[in-house]
Amino acid sequence: MNCILFGLGCHAQRLYLEFLAKEKWIDKVIIVDSLTEKARLESLLSKTSLQYELLLLDRLMGPSNILLSKYEQMLQEKVTQNAIKKALISTDVAGSKLYLDFCLKNGIDVMCDRPIMDEYQEILEQFEQSSAKMFEIQAPKRAHKGYQKIRELLSEVVGEFQVPITKIDISYSGGIWNMPSESFVQENAPSKYGYGKLLHSGYPFFDLLAFFTEINEEHGFSYSKRSLLSTDYRPNDFYRYFGKVFHEKVGVYEKEEHYDNLELLKNLEAMAISAIIDYQDPDENSLTRARLELAQSGLLTEPWFDLPEDVYQGDREVRQELLDISVGPLITIKAFGFQASEGTDKNQLGGFDQFQIRVFRNTAIIGGKPVEVFEFGQAEVAEFDQLRDYFLDKDSSSSIRKQKEALSLLAELQLNRSQRFKQENFRFAVELLLNYKGDYLLCKRSSTAKIAPNIWNIPGGKVKYHEGIEEALIRECKEETNLDVVHFHYLDSIFINKAHQRIVYLYYAEVEDISDLAIDRSEFDNWDWISAADVDFYQSLNPHLVQWIKKLG
Repeated sequence: MNCILFGLGCHAQRLYLEFLAKEKWIDKVIIVDSLTEKARLESLLSKTSLQYELLLLDRLMGPSNILLSKYEQMLQEKVTQNAIKKALISTDVAGSKLYLDFCLKNGIDVMCDRPIMDEYQEILEQFEQSSAKMFEIQAPKRAHKGYQKIRELLSEVVGEFQVPITKIDISYSGGIWNMPSESFVQENAPSKYGYGKLLHSGYPFFDLLAFFTEINEEHGFSYSKRSLLSTDYRPNDFYRYFGKVFHEKVGVYEKEEHYDNLELLKNLEAMAISAIIDYQDPDENSLTRARLELAQSGLLTEPWFDLPEDVYQGDREVRQELLDISVGPLITIKAFGFQASEGTDKNQLGGFDQFQIRVFRNTAIIGGKPVEVFEFGQAEVAEFDQLRDYFLDKDSSSSIRKQKEALSLLAELQLNRSQRFKQENFRFAVELLLNYKGDYLLCKRSSTAKIAPNIWNIPGGKVKYHEGIEEALIRECKEETNLDVVHFHYLDSIFINKAHQRIVYLYYAEVEDISDLAIDRSEFDNWDWISAADVDFYQSLNPHLVQWIKKLG
């Protein structure tokens, strides 16, 4: 069997790459990613036994994030040549819709590891009209033997006594600890793009809540109204207390400007989310009260001072999950899951990969043992089981059809908590320092510009809402210079904390051909290629750009 993998980031590397290399019935994988990732991917794939073909596209996808026709044709040829019927989609949020559309249009089954919110109904209708047989959203908790056991125990009590589940408390904590500067540049589930890690590692717990509330539905306890209260904990909250003083106490030092502009961090995605959900019947009686506590930053087994290339690997992160669920006075089940990357051979309580269930029964009414303990290990086995079922066309536990409740709850939470801060005066922006044969491109802003007229600057501009940082960089460069850039790297972040707040990302790129150069005359009156030695003659140029040009030479 051949398949196609869109996106090979940290999550896909940890899960999909290992799975695809391990399964003998996988013959070949077409891996689709960005040209900017070429060096990293070639280095990574050189260490695997997987039979693959690497297909690299540039990141300029055309207007409205539509897959360019030349790429669509190229992908269709690869799909036909390799008789591909299965796809794994593990790109960022912006890219996933492009490839979902392509797969459904071409009748290719899909497993997507990103939650779908705003486009849910549209994509569901696309799937219903497609010849594709399966559309899965990764929800490994449904496939976890421990959670399946809990569901079985609860369903027996709810069914026999015809009473609903009354309480569901779910808590999850990751072990990621970022420095303030890393919050701005991290590309793995990045906070700067407005969705963050919690919409990835956090989503399975929304689905887990739905997995248990389905028990009520199956036994006639459907809710007619759902109310939600939520709050969040953002990077500015965290660094207010785990900031400069704490960092210096443990031997970590950051730029002073990062601490001076912590207020801007409130515009990044939350590090933790708390939600209380009340499910009510038609008479407005409460059926089930649920609580979700999802945190990105939690216990680490040792200090984490440098952001690793793969935040899923290493000996630091500890992932913890807790469940407390009751059916009134009849039964309470508590579960504790603990995972650390230091080893997977210690599954006992206190081990590195362990899942324990404790069942407390009202034996006078429901019988059975008053206390019963079940032990499970190897939590990641559930993820492999789900993938195997998908590739072998087995009954689906994670179909898009089953996840409407979890996705609608996630969308409601996003809308609900977004009201904490108003962002009318905040935007991300990008700047690109272009180098051609040792000279740097400077552009003089138009004399009629509303902001900073007659100032020397470099190509750049504001990031559109729901647009990636680097996607905006490519777009702005094309619009203002008519040059296509593919290889570029991040240099620095600049903070503007005035009436209009900005976090400006500065990137650097070298170009070999400027024959297509066409400066946007509506933006600029003049332009020049200058050497580092001449930069001081351009006195209106921002000092941070002067410093970087001198530093790069």
